[in-house]
Amino acid sequence: MRETFYALCTAIALSFIISTRNKTSERLRLLPSDKERVLIVGCSSGVGRDIALQYASRGAKLMLFARREALLESLSQECRQAGSDHVEYIPGDVCQTSDLERLVESTKCTLGGLDTVIFCAGLISVRPFLDASGIKIVSSSSSSSSSFRCQHEESSTSSVDDALEHITNVNYMAAVRLCRLILPVIIETSVAPNIIVMSSLAGKVGAPTRALYAASKHALHGFFDSLRVEVERYNVHIAMVCPGTIDTELRKTAVDIGKNEGGPVAGSTKGKLSPSAVAQRTINASDRREREVYIPALFGYLAIWAKLIASRWVDWAAKKKYIVLAQQGNNAPPAPQLSTTVTPEHTSATTLPATTTPTIPADAGGSSGHGQHGLSTSTTTTSVLTHFSMPSRIASSSIQSSFHPTPSAPYPDDTVGKYGPLHVSSANDDANLLYQGLIAFTLIVSSTVLLVLKL
Repeated sequence: MRETFYALCTAIALSFIISTRNKTSERLRLLPSDKERVLIVGCSSGVGRDIALQYASRGAKLMLFARREALLESLSQECRQAGSDHVEYIPGDVCQTSDLERLVESTKCTLGGLDTVIFCAGLISVRPFLDASGIKIVSSSSSSSSSFRCQHEESSTSSVDDALEHITNVNYMAAVRLCRLILPVIIETSVAPNIIVMSSLAGKVGAPTRALYAASKHALHGFFDSLRVEVERYNVHIAMVCPGTIDTELRKTAVDIGKNEGGPVAGSTKGKLSPSAVAQRTINASDRREREVYIPALFGYLAIWAKLIASRWVDWAAKKKYIVLAQQGNNAPPAPQLSTTVTPEHTSATTLPATTTPTIPADAGGSSGHGQHGLSTSTTTTSVLTHFSMPSRIASSSIQSSFHPTPSAPYPDDTVGKYGPLHVSSANDDANLLYQGLIAFTLIVSSTVLLVLKL
């Protein structure tokens, strides 16, 4: 039985390799790489720039489009040195329909048509939506039905509206407008027309601090998934490339951060992908005419499966990844001390019921009855601290812990800070989270084995 299983796995792997190579060779047979006419939108830096250089090394004919003309000119020279004998560029704004129309007309005139369109233009958001909207949540000492009250900053309302409009225009509307203009060209002039869209894993799974960004990418997937079915009869192929965090400067130009604002940005800094690797995978996906690509592949597929099977586990993992690693600035007010006393009511292998009493020194600022971060100095609640990353068995009678929040505190998982009060959950949350994670893992493994055995 074991030998049969290994033989089936080997056969499936070989079949996959052969099929992908056949797809690659089929398009390259119809369209040799040195004859391919490629339009790259958003290529002055980052992944788009590496895609242009790698296509140039194959001898492809290139049309480059981005806002920064000086960088475009420099890139065009590098592309010629890399091996392309036909490189054109047009500076312009993807949000301006007139610039896109000029791009399409120039492409038809200079390249005589188009085979591959790669849309890399994009913006990102990096702040929690409430924070970007100027809405601060503080604890309420009144006897109302809610334990919280909201404070609004009117000056932030117009800023978040502008950010929403800007990121939607660049990430979504520009791609739709470009498709409207470019589809007639590639349908009429190419034997194997491809449209490749640089999306993100945020277009499949949302994440805290990325609400505006994830919304624009989800819209992108909705449009192109629908368009793919409509244009398939004309041999137009559409691929969505969904990478994780890439080692670029994108986050420093986020739409929800003002020009004069500085400081760290929410999100993990570990395991970032290189633009060159993402570019190479994108070109391979175009050659093979793949439908949707996740980079890294295993992480993408697991995230999507887990979202369907154990969505709470995905939420927990997202919060862990997008913790704000902010450092206290020189001019920041002194950070308040948070002392927490944890007294277990009983010992459990899966949950930790506790009585927590947050205390904030009087010199930490804030009004009477509330600390700087909106915490009541006399509130006692029975809860489970989600700051503990995994459930634990506690043998001692009490635990003394201390946390030093920064002015720009971590997302709710890190106890207390700018974005709200002490984050607590019911006693069963950690157990449910672990349970859902185990179910997700079991189902993924079992479904994979069953699929292999059936094949």
